[in-house]
Amino acid sequence: MGMRINRARATELTLCAISFFPSHYQFFIEALKSNPQGAMNERGYSTISIDCVNFHYGKIQRLVDFIDGPCPEHSIEIAGVTDIFHLDGIASQFKKSIFVDLGISQMNYSKADLLVVSSSGNFFISVKDISTPAKSGQKSGPIKYYSVAMNGGHSLVTTPSFSIPGHFNDSETDLTPDQFSKLNLQDQAFAYAKVNYPSEWDDYVRASRNAAHSQLERLGRGLEEDSRVLISFLSNILNGTEELSDDSYVFIKGVLCSIKDIIYRLKDDEFIVSVRWKRAIDSLKNDSLIVNITWNDTEYSLTKIHPSFEGAASYVSQTKGIINHFQEWSHVSSGKTIWDLILDITNLIEARH
Repeated sequence: MGMRINRARATELTLCAISFFPSHYQFFIEALKSNPQGAMNERGYSTISIDCVNFHYGKIQRLVDFIDGPCPEHSIEIAGVTDIFHLDGIASQFKKSIFVDLGISQMNYSKADLLVVSSSGNFFISVKDISTPAKSGQKSGPIKYYSVAMNGGHSLVTTPSFSIPGHFNDSETDLTPDQFSKLNLQDQAFAYAKVNYPSEWDDYVRASRNAAHSQLERLGRGLEEDSRVLISFLSNILNGTEELSDDSYVFIKGVLCSIKDIIYRLKDDEFIVSVRWKRAIDSLKNDSLIVNITWNDTEYSLTKIHPSFEGAASYVSQTKGIINHFQEWSHVSSGKTIWDLILDITNLIEARH
């Protein structure tokens, strides 16, 4: 998983090279490789300037081995570009400073890989390589899709009142001294409970998994019965928030797709949402919910949601509880994914303009 993510991030750098520095491609690539530290100044990023276009980036050490790999087939076409920020590797506090300096409102731009500043405006771009399936994200904190509330972590059921002593050490757990020393008090207590109250711990994990399944059932019903739930759900998958702005885009196969235009188009159109369950083979794992949509007489899969209790085993140090993993999924009949839906809606919008 880590290698695939690093390769995808490196492809974003190669995409920037062919899109914004085509005449200086090799110089740009070598400049990145020669200074992979990135966050070297007080602003938290380094800058490469070529022909009055500035490329800003953070730490990219883990990407160096994958830079200058196979070139993307399509480039980003934006006129009047002055600055590009590769947001991965730039720490969040420095991103906030960038947004303030550019007069950008503090919205949630967590899905964006690039910020492109041009004479025609700002473009927050999420780059998608649809040739390989990818995670659409994960969620453990509270979120609400219109009327359907979801949660995760250790909040779905009441944590048993394990009798945890005031003082104990790694010898009373299945963790190494190094693992144990790095944990917060809650994770240390969980590590103790796993070993000393194994039956109660198993009951707690089972109850959490059952609660995660029940809330997915509620989400499935909400998605099928109320279009507003779907709109909220899709906005969060694409944008990380229900707030829609004019500067958020998804880049797919050479097309800049406006997230706001896509959501507004769906609001105006008719669509049908259906869900189905993918049963887990392993009894210790949860079933997954597959969310499908029929739009413009075509079927697509939006995502597969798999809830998992992370850290149940006694030898695992961090006990995160329930995390809902969103995975890209192809429709069983049409083979179409969420990215096909985004492209098809964008092409229809452009055809009617």
